[in-house]
Amino acid sequence: MDKFSFGKPFKLNDYVIYPCPGCGRSSLKLDKETFNARVTGESHSIIEFLGFETELIKEVFTSVLVCENHECEEVVVCSGTGHVEMDIAVNERGEQIQEYFSYYTPKVFIPTLQYIDIPTECPSEVCENLQEAFSLTLLSPGSAANKVRAAIENLLSEYNIPKYKLVKPKGKAKRERRLISLHERIAIAAHRKKIFEKLNELLFAVKWLGNEGSHATSGLTQSDLFDAYRLTEHILNALYPSGVDLQKRAREIVKNKGVKKQKKKFSRTSTV
Repeated sequence: MDKFSFGKPFKLNDYVIYPCPGCGRSSLKLDKETFNARVTGESHSIIEFLGFETELIKEVFTSVLVCENHECEEVVVCSGTGHVEMDIAVNERGEQIQEYFSYYTPKVFIPTLQYIDIPTECPSEVCENLQEAFSLTLLSPGSAANKVRAAIENLLSEYNIPKYKLVKPKGKAKRERRLISLHERIAIAAHRKKIFEKLNELLFAVKWLGNEGSHATSGLTQSDLFDAYRLTEHILNALYPSGVDLQKRAREIVKNKGVKKQKKKFSRTSTV
């Protein structure tokens, strides 16, 4: 399952599996024996009048998900909401019939699922902001986007981009400390460090999405939030690259016109 489709509704008979927050593999499977769904109090009244076959029924559910990777075996608790929806099914005679199914939408995962891969070298304060964002992803995209914005603030602080400045208010003798806006901090970072100059547009994009999430009337969607995650993942990978530097390796190959030949070392050995 794509990591940006975690919140999609599923039927209980579907093959439900997620990337594990422990090992990162797509091996976190719904344990159907632990699945428990109940209709809401309001829906009980609806069932009394209309029966179970109505799309007005609402549910809540909880379940346990277990990692099938035997080297991990992480356990995650999932909870969310459900609704009844009419769909087309096929009966024993191969005929299409209308049937009502319950669809369940996850809202909370504990421990939270990982929506992006965070480099191991990433500062702890930035990681904490992102983990908080992940936990809010399916509940409140706007709040999650605001946490991603906070991660960018802390990221700039790690690179010693100033957060405050001294200003002299008109009519006052002493200078006062004022907070520098994130917009201005991003501009300062681009001026001071070449890497931030390259990431300038991405940082501004995350900032604007975070700002949108702060508004009470925010129209920010889950899709917008996932854009913020993708942009942030790209920023972190640029700042904290892992693995082999392919650009550097390519330069070495071109310089040597192939594989560099190793000089053989001869050692004098005595035989008996």
